[in-house]
Amino acid sequence: MLNTAGDDLGEIKGIMLDVQRGRIAYAVLSFGGFLGVGNKLFAIPWQTLVLDTDRKRFVLDVSEERLKAASGFDKDH
Repeated sequence: MLNTAGDDLGEIKGIMLDVQRGRIAYAVLSFGGFLGVGNKLFAIPWQTLVLDTDRKRFVLDVSEERLKAASGFDKDH
């Protein structure tokens, strides 16, 4: 996943479904860390993602600095 500045923000590790409404609710973004250690997970509302068909990636309008400063959640909690 990229931001609008072209910075790599990480990978989508999963999607969460809203079964009652029959839609994707949000994507789980893994950001930061090294080789999967120290990374943060974020729940990104699906409607905030834009598909870049040329690069075959999603684009999210958020800076790396904002993600670094934000508290994510860890996969065990």
